[in-house]
Amino acid sequence: MSLNEEVDALRRVPLFAKMDPTKLKLLAFTSEKLEYQSGQDLCKQGDAGDAMFVIMTGEADVIINTPGGERRPHLPPVQAGAQAP
Repeated sequence: MSLNEEVDALRRVPLFAKMDPTKLKLLAFTSEKLEYQSGQDLCKQGDAGDAMFVIMTGEADVIINTPGGERRPHLPPVQAGAQAP
């Protein structure tokens, strides 16, 4: 994905929609791009919140651990360009 495509994708995320184009381009340029495989964890419940994830393509499930130790979906899958509530 080119830098301009990344900027356009970020602009579609509500959090970044009104951001100054120069700052948005800087954010796209300096952000770390990671790829995850299906079923791979981005982070786990209880991890320190030291990063923000923007899903550029695909979707992610939000899974919680219940008091009984069960892992279950907490929200509908988060689609590319959407914000998790």
